[in-house]
Amino acid sequence: MSVHAAADSPVSNFIVHARDLRMDHRLFRQLLERFELHDQPMVRRDIMQLVVDLFDLHSAIEEQVFPVVHDLSLERDAVYDLMEQVEGTDARSQLHFARGLELKRAFEIYIEKEESQPRRIASRQLERTRSNRTLLQERMQLIAQAEQLLRLH
Repeated sequence: MSVHAAADSPVSNFIVHARDLRMDHRLFRQLLERFELHDQPMVRRDIMQLVVDLFDLHSAIEEQVFPVVHDLSLERDAVYDLMEQVEGTDARSQLHFARGLELKRAFEIYIEKEESQPRRIASRQLERTRSNRTLLQERMQLIAQAEQLLRLH
């Protein structure tokens, strides 16, 4: 990364664009599709862990920049409940796979409803705090991992 690019990165300027959050949605869909199609339980476990981690960060950022998402708290809570169930299940079991598919459907519903919400703001700057810097850095790392995983599998 060039010095100029680093200075303009989302982490240094704390800017979050709506298109970045839509990109997360695309990654969720791709990862969950890969989860459904993959036949190796440990790979499915890794995919699901990446989805869960990225969704946590995505939600924390989104709640700050697009307050309208609060209207979807029931759907988001359902997603979190299913994520906990999937994480608490042995990845080698059929139950893990079944719960993963249920989570995939819940994600699809949540993302569809979220994307149908009106967004009047194309981008917003997060408060310049250490925790927000960490959120943005971790999101960038997880996106890189997701893109690599999608290329490999």
